[in-house]
Amino acid sequence: MPKAMTSPAGRFSSPILFTLAACLSLFACATRPGHVRDLDVLAQDAGAYYAPLPADAPLVTPEAQAEWVSTFRRTHFAPWHQARPSLAVDKALWGIQTYEKKALYGENTLPRDPEFMAEMRRLARPEAYPALVARAVSIADADLRTLPTDLPAFYAFDKPGEGYPFDYGQDSRIPAGTPLLVTHASADNAWYFVESRVSSGWLAAGDLALVDETFTAAWEARPLAAVLADDLALSDDAGRFRCLARIGTVLPLAENQPGGGLARLLVPARDADGRAVVREVAAPAAAVSRLPLPATPANFTRLANVMLGRPYGWGGLYGDRDCSALIQDLYAPFGRALPRNSSQQAKAGRAIPLAGLDAHAREALIAAEGLPFLSLLAKPGHIMLYLGVDPGSRRPAVLHAVWGVKTRLVGREGRFVLGRAVVTTLTPGDEIWNLARPDGLLVNTLTALVRLDQAPLPPAEHKQNQ
Repeated sequence: MPKAMTSPAGRFSSPILFTLAACLSLFACATRPGHVRDLDVLAQDAGAYYAPLPADAPLVTPEAQAEWVSTFRRTHFAPWHQARPSLAVDKALWGIQTYEKKALYGENTLPRDPEFMAEMRRLARPEAYPALVARAVSIADADLRTLPTDLPAFYAFDKPGEGYPFDYGQDSRIPAGTPLLVTHASADNAWYFVESRVSSGWLAAGDLALVDETFTAAWEARPLAAVLADDLALSDDAGRFRCLARIGTVLPLAENQPGGGLARLLVPARDADGRAVVREVAAPAAAVSRLPLPATPANFTRLANVMLGRPYGWGGLYGDRDCSALIQDLYAPFGRALPRNSSQQAKAGRAIPLAGLDAHAREALIAAEGLPFLSLLAKPGHIMLYLGVDPGSRRPAVLHAVWGVKTRLVGREGRFVLGRAVVTTLTPGDEIWNLARPDGLLVNTLTALVRLDQAPLPPAEHKQNQ
């Protein structure tokens, strides 16, 4: 072929062509939407990793689990026994002061008018906090908001890890039947600020009902039942839908249990005056358990597998779970009350520091010291449940609700989105060509292994062990 007709590809050497082809092949494999190699090679089954532990052997003693339940009940009902708010105004209404200083964006990706936060301040009335102290109960599976509005508050959509789904107006999701202390009302009375076992925030007025002594006494006197399924619709004997329940929901058992594959629960409803009344509902017996569910590997597996694959939900958005909501909800049926956010959960047990170790040493320590289902792995802004060791690779496996892994290209950060609850190693996305390194690998940012079967160390002793 004459030189003038030589193709562009012909001017590259074979090694270069091979390298380019390999890179393109790797890129194509690694960028399958929402997918990383771990999801191909690891069983997406929380029960595949805990051997040699027996499936039905308790992970904690009956005495220890009874103590869990005692603390859970005390924490769960605490709002009904408070004479005053537990939060000062700067802690309760922190969203007003924080977001007044930020550039916020709406659901249309455009900047919000500066008047948006002025209106939020007017509605929140921080100068009047606390405006009331009243006991109530949630009557729906509902959002807790950081601002008294359903309107979202995003940071700039072009920033890494920002935009959808990170609505900073969303604090948490609160289950139906949760005891509340109402401490404030918005200027339009459409929102109430509440404290609860789950979290604190603004709850829509229609999602709660006020309670009196008769209601609270009857509610607290009954044994509690934990819901073991997601998206469980509960209806009364007349067929009226009362509420949606999910793992993390805890409700009283009705006095008379019919058997025959059914269980009866108590749920709150709202009368015409906004006060709570008790209604009975039926549920499949397999979908509920008297609190506590025995803390065995088989039971942890059962609940974790319900959550696996569900979409990531920042702050419980759309009834889905973020990393810490997954952990909090998973532990509720076992009678263990855990804090709502990841940094607090990392202090809920004995922390074994991981800082200062290389990646191999960190994984070796986790495999040696971690107890499947009762150990958390913490890093700044994220929390994971240790499941045990992968039989194939002999590496630690974790369950976590994750939005994505960090990428970097020409100095610009991005996210490779997973967007759901998954089982991975501590290096998900390692094969992605533009993964941010070293900080894009989870193992390199871990700070602690947290053993929830052991009490936190006293501060002085903890400092000595770091």
